[in-house]
Amino acid sequence: MVDDCSLIRKIANNDMIALELLFKKYRNDVYRYAYMVTKNVEISEDISQDVFLKVVKCALQYQKYISVKAWIIQITRTTALDILKHNAFSKSNLDEMCDVENLDNNYTNFDFLEIIKNLKFIEQEIIILHIIYGLRHVEIAKILFKTSEAIRQQYTRSLSSLKKYYY
Repeated sequence: MVDDCSLIRKIANNDMIALELLFKKYRNDVYRYAYMVTKNVEISEDISQDVFLKVVKCALQYQKYISVKAWIIQITRTTALDILKHNAFSKSNLDEMCDVENLDNNYTNFDFLEIIKNLKFIEQEIIILHIIYGLRHVEIAKILFKTSEAIRQQYTRSLSSLKKYYY
């Protein structure tokens, strides 16, 4: 199996098979994250396509300071927020982040999103990026343009808030 960095290098050299492999690996993550931000199925699908076009366009500029997964999520976030700004959609809590059938992870058996809905959007975002997407605090910091210490503190406060709600 080819690692993600190798796929990006191949994509930079116009290898469409590598793009297909990367797309298959991350398309669900990209769609879910776009939907989390926009709350719109059609726009999320468009964003998903745009993200992978941007991956092709920016593959030469990829730097290993962040994992490929975090880099793709960063592109997704930026693309989704740009669309929100241009289309004047409003960003709300994650009450309806995804249809259960679109999720392919272990969180489908309980309402994880219901648990975190009382948190601020940024807190929800940090928890989802860390728990569901498995990103490290330093990667989340790069995506959200914050320090890793700020992300760590926000994550800890968010978990404390959750304990107050549910214990």
